[in-house]
Amino acid sequence: MYNLEQIFSVRNERCRYKKHKVITLLGLKLKFKVETKFKTDFFNREISPNTILLVEPNYVCHRETLPGVTKYLIDLGYNVDILLSDFEDNSLCNYPYDVKIFKYTREQVASLMRNPKLSKYERVIFNSKVVYLNSKDWLDIHEYFDDLKSGKKQNIYVQHHIDRINEIPEDKQIILANPAQIEEYESIVVNPHYFGNVKITDLNRPRIKFCIIGALENKRKNVDLLFNSIRTLESSGVDNYEILIAGRFQEKLENLEPVFQEHIVLKGRLNFAEMYQVLEESDYFIPLLDPDNPEHDRYIKDGTSGGFQLVYGFLKPCIIQEKFAKVYNFNDTNSIVYAKNEDLGSAMKKAINLNSNEYKILQNNLLKMQKEIYSKSLKNFDKILRGK
Repeated sequence: MYNLEQIFSVRNERCRYKKHKVITLLGLKLKFKVETKFKTDFFNREISPNTILLVEPNYVCHRETLPGVTKYLIDLGYNVDILLSDFEDNSLCNYPYDVKIFKYTREQVASLMRNPKLSKYERVIFNSKVVYLNSKDWLDIHEYFDDLKSGKKQNIYVQHHIDRINEIPEDKQIILANPAQIEEYESIVVNPHYFGNVKITDLNRPRIKFCIIGALENKRKNVDLLFNSIRTLESSGVDNYEILIAGRFQEKLENLEPVFQEHIVLKGRLNFAEMYQVLEESDYFIPLLDPDNPEHDRYIKDGTSGGFQLVYGFLKPCIIQEKFAKVYNFNDTNSIVYAKNEDLGSAMKKAINLNSNEYKILQNNLLKMQKEIYSKSLKNFDKILRGK
């Protein structure tokens, strides 16, 4: 006996980047590949000499690195086109440079990656080496795209997972940071921390603003540290501050006790323009990294946090635990460093009590570090791009 869906149904199904229409008729399934129609702007684009195509294959992830990677390329004398899949938000909203952004579906981007037109570009750079299909299926880009073409020179891939860098040794890759300080990787570090025309702001008075950016997941942040620090500040009689929180999974912070509601401002999940504004309004950045959580060891071994790029780009001193501070060269001259989890509240109190001159010294030292990172990254990228 057939139910109605078994007699006849039509649905769309996606396998990797391919889209199919599945028709069920009397229990028999028929699958047809769906061809999507292209806009013509990419095909009609006249590609100037010395132009690089920068591609982000992921739907949401890693968009924050696009402005910085593009800035390096422009400073090195290249023209840049950017190709995004399932475009949702614009991380280049404050960008002062002339770049062309093409927006397509994932299926269309996959088709373009097999198109001979790519050979007209000097290079193709993929902003992600790993493509996230969902929370569990993370494919190398060669698994995701069939018959991947290249520009005049070999493709370059941004590897956000250093533990996967040797999966395909012949691929030319760059990494955003080298937290484990592996000597052979020093020459491929390119750290993007430029976000366009952003405001570098002075210390807020009388109410200091801290910010927390990113998903409130245990594997990324220990939210309990935040509650404990508010309790510490309350017991010290300190109340001239607020904590701006932007990112996913804020439901756990709803219906809090009044002592927490007084200081926590939930911004929700923001677009890039709104996130940049929160950073400009803030005084300090709190990553909430926990030295006792093994999942957070990723940030000192084979990965990095986009939050540190925001610290460099917006010159926001970091309130950070010393285990992580050492790896990223944060110290008492450019940040507020604390030893144990229970010391976060005291570190925040110290930050609140800094005067404008002391705060400016932290910012100036962050600026010095930012320039050193930029100079080293630019030299690394230039050498990589001049290769085959």
